[in-house]
Amino acid sequence: MGILEDINIAIEHTKKGKFDLAECIYLKHKDNETVLPFLGWLYLTQKRYQEAINTFEKIQNKEPHNVCTGLGLAYYHLEQFQYAYPFLKKSADISPTLDILDKLLNCACENTNQVQTTFEYAKKMLNLYPDSTKSWSNYILAALCAGKFQIAEDFCNQQLAKNPETPSLYISAGLIQEVLYSNFELAKECYLKAYELNPSPAALYNIGLAYAKLNDYQNAEKYLLEAWKFSPEGKEINTSLYLLYAKQKNFQLAYKHFIKSSKNLLGQFHNSWDGNAYPNETLYIFADQGLGDNIMYIRYLPFLKDYFKEIFIALPNNLITLFKQCYTDKEFHFINHDEQIEYDKSTILTLLPFLLKKYFSNIP
Repeated sequence: MGILEDINIAIEHTKKGKFDLAECIYLKHKDNETVLPFLGWLYLTQKRYQEAINTFEKIQNKEPHNVCTGLGLAYYHLEQFQYAYPFLKKSADISPTLDILDKLLNCACENTNQVQTTFEYAKKMLNLYPDSTKSWSNYILAALCAGKFQIAEDFCNQQLAKNPETPSLYISAGLIQEVLYSNFELAKECYLKAYELNPSPAALYNIGLAYAKLNDYQNAEKYLLEAWKFSPEGKEINTSLYLLYAKQKNFQLAYKHFIKSSKNLLGQFHNSWDGNAYPNETLYIFADQGLGDNIMYIRYLPFLKDYFKEIFIALPNNLITLFKQCYTDKEFHFINHDEQIEYDKSTILTLLPFLLKKYFSNIP
């Protein structure tokens, strides 16, 4: 039986949900460039995103659209938005579907700050899909991100006048009240109206954030936890709950959600450190935040000296010299983020207070 016949059989298995049988067929031809895109998309269908990435990367230059789309979606679902963005952008240039444009703009506006290209793709989405509420919301958000505040507000008001029963427009209106006027009370009312029209997780989430900004932590917790039920492993909702509980100095609950929000990042390293001492082993620490937070969290480094024989701290290049000057003990080795080394245990820099049990009463 030839390769094309095998592919057709595997496709039929996939349609019937018999993914194991389809995978077995594809793996018989795992070095064939015709088969690999189908295997990559099978992994994508099964939410085996890292395996999809590994497969697509083997043929990245062979089928630019199919593979770029697959890589963009896989990285997107892993919440590795900085890697997803260029692939989604290429895919949107070739075949700008509503879903691809929506995910591209989510990366650009909210996760990678690509403001230079954001608004152009939002206009493209609006031109191609003028009746989609996703197009409207993305256009308003992109305009805000690009500093085109009057365009955002005017368009939102125009659409609300035409479509007063559209929940997502009230979420956009609330965002405008927050960004342009710092009017969190009116923003909350917009989000509550969105929830009245459609009790969606997005509405719950935004209501919770608005209450948090009004320092009403009880109601903030109520609505954020309701939103959390829809996406208990989601990075965004767990980050917001982490910040909410941290503001209230509820250390244990805060870090419970922080660990969930960091799940994908922690999964990139092996042998997560549990906080116990391993004096004959090495620890790898990945500096996971921006420059300011990395500088703030590096204060916990001296407390690790009795836990490990050597400690490797992976940093952006522009912090290495500074930290080397501040922490001169022989146990500490400062390396670039991209440097590959062998280690026994690993963690991320922001987890050090939790692992070292440095609570709010004894932060150094």
